[in-house]
Amino acid sequence: MKVTILDRKPKLKCKLRFDVPAVVQTPKLFFGSSDNKAMAKQNRLKEVNLLKNLPLQGITYEKISSDGEIYILDEDNSQVAYAPIEVILNADFLEDLLPLILRDSFRRVEILEPSDLSLDKFQGERLLVRMVKEYNEKLEDLMR
Repeated sequence: MKVTILDRKPKLKCKLRFDVPAVVQTPKLFFGSSDNKAMAKQNRLKEVNLLKNLPLQGITYEKISSDGEIYILDEDNSQVAYAPIEVILNADFLEDLLPLILRDSFRRVEILEPSDLSLDKFQGERLLVRMVKEYNEKLEDLMR
């Protein structure tokens, strides 16, 4: 009997972007944007520490960049400051990215490697099952 050890498929290398919000009520005068930026910077620091210290199965981080410029948008009588975070990571499987891309602060994903991506029947089914599971867990958390 001959046993062949299959080479492991290359991991996915992805770049994710998160925009961490900080909401402060609009001041009566034109002052206060520095408070929004300071709060956004503080929230971004918390999010970066959470990413660094919360292990996710199948995910290894290459680089977490938090040096993007904070920007402010007016939304519903308040100013929202957003602090961007860019993360370059390796994932064993596409489904391992789900806990990250289901975050409220998630904005964009770019698959850096491999250049071509295909799923067989089993991988597609596993991805769909995991998506439904993660989605239902998120709904349960919102209901609490």
